[in-house]
Amino acid sequence: MSMVRPDVKWAGYGGTMDRTNRSAESYADLEQRIRNEIMPLFEAIIRGDHSFYVNRNAKECWNAIDSDPCRCRAVAETTRHQDYLGPVSLIEQFNGESVRPHGTCVHCDVYKDVCPTIVEEIGEAFNRVMHILSNKEAAIEDAASLTRELAHSLEDRNQQNQEIIERMSIDSVTGVSNRQFMNEKLLEAVDRCHNRRRILSLIMLDVDDFKSYNDSLGHVEGDHVLALLGRHLLDNLREYDQAFRYGGEEFLIMLPDTDAQDALMVAERIRTGFADFGFKYPVAERDQTKARALTLSGGLVTYRNGMGVVELLERADQALYKAKHNGKNKIEVDEIMTCV
Repeated sequence: MSMVRPDVKWAGYGGTMDRTNRSAESYADLEQRIRNEIMPLFEAIIRGDHSFYVNRNAKECWNAIDSDPCRCRAVAETTRHQDYLGPVSLIEQFNGESVRPHGTCVHCDVYKDVCPTIVEEIGEAFNRVMHILSNKEAAIEDAASLTRELAHSLEDRNQQNQEIIERMSIDSVTGVSNRQFMNEKLLEAVDRCHNRRRILSLIMLDVDDFKSYNDSLGHVEGDHVLALLGRHLLDNLREYDQAFRYGGEEFLIMLPDTDAQDALMVAERIRTGFADFGFKYPVAERDQTKARALTLSGGLVTYRNGMGVVELLERADQALYKAKHNGKNKIEVDEIMTCV
């Protein structure tokens, strides 16, 4: 890897970058960094130049060495340059300072913290490849092995990124996707309907009188109901259907390639199945207290040509309001659908 002294000041870079922010770089940011920082290295090689990647975060390695030299295997395995504290096995001049890659750095915990993104991993791997090619032309097999290691590293990182994205998109209480993820998926689904003449149905569901349930039994019991409802939704949907927590006790179900008739069957199955859970709460009526069952109401809308996401959600919400107004514990279909 490349390491620089902590006091080196790089152009356009002030201080140590926050590690959390580096980890949270978006795919767009990573793509831009690869274009700006990695691609020029390959272009330089094509021109015959000997360029190396400068890891601006590597000063953290120097901080670690200063605090505990024994932690650095590179220090233990190489000699020190007479001008500054730092192991030297390859000297390249950047702003008058020496930069060096070292094969053992990839096993160091500090190094792993210094290189939290794909860009740093590719850059440091590039440095190691160039070190091998410029000093040992006969070590092509080592370079090939390094390339395989890098490929595995990229695959592992991609898997980790996917797992992080999935965790970030899940509502912690219900286990279904959250509203932010819903907005993204709805836009994609409506675009498919616009461009490919696909069918799409939405079901907006709400737990009837949920506030009264919470007031009577407490929010812990309320969260228990929502968690079971989330599992109930997932159990009754196909693999490519999606359920989202729209807000509070309100949920949205997205059914691609499903017309209004089939979507209504799904909605009724979910509604009646939820009633079978038998959630009840006490309600004072006149001079006695009775137990009232929790139920679901829903509104259903199916995409028609020209509809946007906002209109679909508004029509689903209007149909849900109609179900509430007409006595609750029922599914109402958007009025336009019934006129078609």
